[in-house]
Amino acid sequence: MKKFFNKKRLPLIATVALIAIAGIGAVIAYGFDTAVFNNNFALADYKTVAEEEFSSPDNWTPCEEASKVATLKNSGNAPVTVRMKIEEWWRDAADAQDLPLVKDGVTLAVILTQNESDWELRNDGWYYYKEMLAPGSTTTSLLKAVKLDCSANFGGENVCTNTASGTVCEKPADAYENAKYHLKVTFQTAQEGGSGSWRELARIVKEKAIPEMTVNFDQKAASWNNNGLGVNRFTENGKDVYYFRGELDDNNLIWADMCWRIVRTTYTGGTKIIYNGEPVETVVDGENRKQCLANWRNGGAEMVVNIDGSDVSSFLFNSQYNSPADVGYMYGKRYARSNTYPVNAGYVFANDVDYDEDEGVYTLVDTYTFSNWAADDEAIRQRYHYTCLSTSSTCNEVYYLVGVGYNGNAHLASHITLTGEKNIDEAISRMHANENDSNAKKMIELWFEQKNLDGHEAGSYNYEDDLEDAVFCNDRSYGKGTLRSKDSRGESMGSYHGANTRGFTTRNAVPTLDCSNKNDAFTKIETATTNGKLKHKVGLLTADELVIAGVVDSTPNHLNTARYSVWSMTPSMFDGYACLFTWASSLNESDSGASRNLRPVVSLKAGTRVAGGDGTMTNPYTLE
Repeated sequence: MKKFFNKKRLPLIATVALIAIAGIGAVIAYGFDTAVFNNNFALADYKTVAEEEFSSPDNWTPCEEASKVATLKNSGNAPVTVRMKIEEWWRDAADAQDLPLVKDGVTLAVILTQNESDWELRNDGWYYYKEMLAPGSTTTSLLKAVKLDCSANFGGENVCTNTASGTVCEKPADAYENAKYHLKVTFQTAQEGGSGSWRELARIVKEKAIPEMTVNFDQKAASWNNNGLGVNRFTENGKDVYYFRGELDDNNLIWADMCWRIVRTTYTGGTKIIYNGEPVETVVDGENRKQCLANWRNGGAEMVVNIDGSDVSSFLFNSQYNSPADVGYMYGKRYARSNTYPVNAGYVFANDVDYDEDEGVYTLVDTYTFSNWAADDEAIRQRYHYTCLSTSSTCNEVYYLVGVGYNGNAHLASHITLTGEKNIDEAISRMHANENDSNAKKMIELWFEQKNLDGHEAGSYNYEDDLEDAVFCNDRSYGKGTLRSKDSRGESMGSYHGANTRGFTTRNAVPTLDCSNKNDAFTKIETATTNGKLKHKVGLLTADELVIAGVVDSTPNHLNTARYSVWSMTPSMFDGYACLFTWASSLNESDSGASRNLRPVVSLKAGTRVAGGDGTMTNPYTLE
């Protein structure tokens, strides 16, 4: 113990050693053949220099800050990606052992930062500079200073005893006395396109974008789906995202030992990809390479999923199609439509209804009585949708028109029957409840498991950990028609979902990537805005995503499947049949009971990094 002949508590003086180490890792992905030409070619000059501003304090005391700035300059003529690791430790005065960073519940050295928006901490413990570092440019400094915490306590209070010589005070020994704090900063860089690069997949997509383009297609032109060929910009939840558009061949990648095509980035920084068949192994320059050669222009069978070993499988979206519930990726109560031709004059129709739960009786409100159905059905379809299908204004079950005009008969009425629901809004809520899986959801999640992407087999990798919990939108909102509301006009037969009113079957499309209804926003984990009803992080493309990508008419684009019609996740209309958008070489509509194909879609997490490849079919991106 060290003895002090006083009563003051003395603070321990610590020394600090801050070390900046620049580890430059450059792997240049070039191949060369020797030849003699009267031309001069030079490799990019690849140089980076670490720079720091730091002055070690002589007597580091609690609350004192030691300024520390560390940057990296690109002194070459080729752009590089940059990452940085911060390591810290304490060593005792004898340099014999490490000491804990935390003492008595206090983190002794506090690293103060700045410019945090320029750097991103990843799960691997490295900070990644968010932008490519151009030649002549210098990174900002994440570090600002290191502060010795004000609550740092090196040793307890002096213990004093009275002796013949006077009062002797002893301070308990402290391992931190004259200890040193070390801070190590390591920079690493990689050249653009280098093997082993940690460049983000989403960033690569963004960097391919045509700067001046947003949606940028002429919505009236015959070739609008290819106007803006390349990677363009759109918005999702108010943030920029980037999507491939047109006939492109540089958005291929290998993930989970399967081929996928990049569709777009997400507002959370992820990358949505769509299944594109199985890879083909070949030898290129003496090395084995997996290539993605699915014949997407001709709708190759490799692109659509098969289950139980079949070559090409067609699936019903739902096993039934005559209820508005059947467009649901999940659904609740089914109200099947029936058809009637109310020939008797004097039938009463109404704009609203009251329901007496105790008596189980409906009373029509704001009524309209027709004299001739064939002449009056226009007025009825615009506003008066409730009826007892009689001359009475009360009944124990009430009928709600979901369409007027069916199977070529302009005056045949389609209706659903309400029994116990107070109005059509309650019935819609019950139909759209997420209680039962659609056939499409069952099959695509079964495929996910058959591919062992969930890692259920013992000792296997769980690929689902690579995925973000992206939203897959089953937009069941109504845009117009009798199911829109009691006052909606239904000039055309049936009811039209929100996506249909965005003009996808015309040249005036106004797509959106937002999913405003929590009930329709399918994710694996429930949040304030999503429903958490997915078993696995996999779904289908929406019609909006297809339109943005250019799948409208038969003009070639990177998602064409000319021979095989594929389900989207987007409801279209109910006209007696529950219809969703499908796509092949163009966007179409099919009833939910039709046989169509499935192409799974997943979204890779933000920060997913590319290890090699250039995105072409013969050299797809590979991931770390």
